[in-house]
Amino acid sequence: MRYNQLVLLEYDRNKTADAYGNKLIAAMGQDRWLLMQIQAELPQGATVKELAKTQPQQLIDMILQYIEKGDPTPNKEYSQSIAKMYSNGLSKMEDVVSTLADYLVKFDRLKRKKKIQPPRNDFNRYRDLESFYDVVDEYPEEEEAKPEVKQNAQELYRDSNLIVTIPQDEQAACYYGQGTRWCTAGKNNNLFNYYTKGNRPLYVIIPRQQAYPGEKYQFHFETKQFMDEQDQQIGAGGIAKLVKRFPELTKILQLPAEKYSVAPLIGEEYKSIVKEFTPTVIKQTTAMVDQYADRIIGFGFKSLKEYGIDLAQSEQESIAAGMRDYLAQCITAMNAKGGIWSQIIAEPGLERSEDKIESILSADKSLHIPVETSKSGQALVAALTNSRSRMHKDAIPHIQDLVMRDPLFRFLMRQIPKLYTAKLQEQGHALS
Repeated sequence: MRYNQLVLLEYDRNKTADAYGNKLIAAMGQDRWLLMQIQAELPQGATVKELAKTQPQQLIDMILQYIEKGDPTPNKEYSQSIAKMYSNGLSKMEDVVSTLADYLVKFDRLKRKKKIQPPRNDFNRYRDLESFYDVVDEYPEEEEAKPEVKQNAQELYRDSNLIVTIPQDEQAACYYGQGTRWCTAGKNNNLFNYYTKGNRPLYVIIPRQQAYPGEKYQFHFETKQFMDEQDQQIGAGGIAKLVKRFPELTKILQLPAEKYSVAPLIGEEYKSIVKEFTPTVIKQTTAMVDQYADRIIGFGFKSLKEYGIDLAQSEQESIAAGMRDYLAQCITAMNAKGGIWSQIIAEPGLERSEDKIESILSADKSLHIPVETSKSGQALVAALTNSRSRMHKDAIPHIQDLVMRDPLFRFLMRQIPKLYTAKLQEQGHALS
């Protein structure tokens, strides 16, 4: 049997689908990029979730088409192994179709020329892509035409220590991405256009005095990807270390850092504005809660009705009578030392995030105390435990939160960011 015939027998899409189909669908469910690609291929009104239920085989075929796209060999001899890796959650599809495809071109060439020896020439032996990449990187590239011109790029900064640039097209992305594992620098199925669609720039950061050979970084703020040359997330700690080496990054990347609340990249001027303005926000917030107290209280009672809990008029009046005192207790607890305002000052960007403010409020144990000890809280418990209501005791804390905490927290999480954002934009920061 000839070699090509043997290869053809090795990969069979149907057999691969039978072996890994359900796991491929499960892996796709955690892969945002692939979900978006497949959703875009479906007819209007159809969803990937529905397809997985009604026509799973069609969905598996669509996933395998992407896997085959990442296999540069004519007979797709690596596709089954890629499917196995992907189904085990060892890779993301955007890396498969781009970065892996580039590496497989080189690997296959080395293998056929017998420059890579057993057992390293067996792709099946690699348990993950990183170990495979590491082996292939040991072999120097053959001489081939390389881009000599930097192509089209917007250079934001250059000095003897640092270069920061925004590639404007795929050629420039490949030029600045040489030596990296970025899918935006791939020769096969390059994803530059996917990431930059809709004015979402890629920032390439190149230290000229490298901490190690090949050191480079690529930031994409919209997707919160802050990657090194190995295409690994450097995280907040890595960004902080980079800023310590190159403080100028807080100015070069000021606008995207502030817009997307990347704390390590936010500069001292921004932090000072937040710190100095916080006492004003405390006063304004206190005044606003007092001004809109009736509305906040009303939301709580409306939630009761939505849950089908009908309290007697006298019970509602008893609860309402102490609600303003309850709100005042909460504000006092918020304004105490070590509360939410200290956290806002300590973490730049938090002050403009409704979700993060809600999380802080929900986790603040001092704000639980007024719910339990205030006259309104006690009156609510009494109303819920009377013989007519028959409320199970385990449900009472949830109802207390629904009536008392939640309306206040929703109000605060919406108002606090507005106050800070207006001030910051007045000073030329956090512009949308």
